[in-house]
Amino acid sequence: MAAGWAWGGNVREDELRGLAQQSPWLVRALRVVRDSGLPDAWIGAGAIRDLVWGERYGDGFDPSSVRDVDVVFLDPTDLSRDNDDRATGRLVATWPEPPWEAKNQAAVHTWYSAKFGGAQVAPLHTIADAVATWPEYATAVAVRLDTHDRVTVCAPHGPDDLLDGVWRCNPTRVSPIAIAVIIEPFSTSHVTNSAPCPAGYGVVASRRRRCQGSAASASWRGLSLTSTRERVISRLKPPRRSRIHVGGARRRGRPG
Repeated sequence: MAAGWAWGGNVREDELRGLAQQSPWLVRALRVVRDSGLPDAWIGAGAIRDLVWGERYGDGFDPSSVRDVDVVFLDPTDLSRDNDDRATGRLVATWPEPPWEAKNQAAVHTWYSAKFGGAQVAPLHTIADAVATWPEYATAVAVRLDTHDRVTVCAPHGPDDLLDGVWRCNPTRVSPIAIAVIIEPFSTSHVTNSAPCPAGYGVVASRRRRCQGSAASASWRGLSLTSTRERVISRLKPPRRSRIHVGGARRRGRPG
């Protein structure tokens, strides 16, 4: 039976539900996650962005190009890192091909500061709390199938950046210094006139759209980094993946 979606009164979320439902690969992955028995489990971050941007702004979505299928779940009864490994193994046993990576969001506070530095982070009590901290607004989105095969969306910051092909840092846990580190490897020239607010930076993926507040257009394979202060900050090389250290992740938008 094909997956469906319940119209929730949010037109933009309905757009995302439609894109998710049209991908047999994602629907199968969502079923595997739902049926795995992992508590409150979702697929989020880069795999969802790859699907949406591939379909809307690229040459179509190619599942073989997905480097990680980020699965987040919430299990406050077992905060060990072994729990993540067991969860990942459960998914691999059901469908070996996808590059699964499962992370218990209830455990992020137990190791985040030791691994990445900074102050101790507060425990996460819901998946929405976790998704809200992910480092890019476009990847701070997760989806799952309910028991009736309906697609559910978790997008605490909304799905607009994801659907519109906009890359912006979420400053919840990413400092201005960290953003500079993220940007620098992909720049053909050094960043100038950097704005003080991390949320001011953005990238537009669409060949047909223009960066808001600037005169620079961009394409999915040749992105322009811009700020909402009407400055073109830098020209990016065509990146395969930007790697970001947030919530236990070392890649684009990966969750803890």
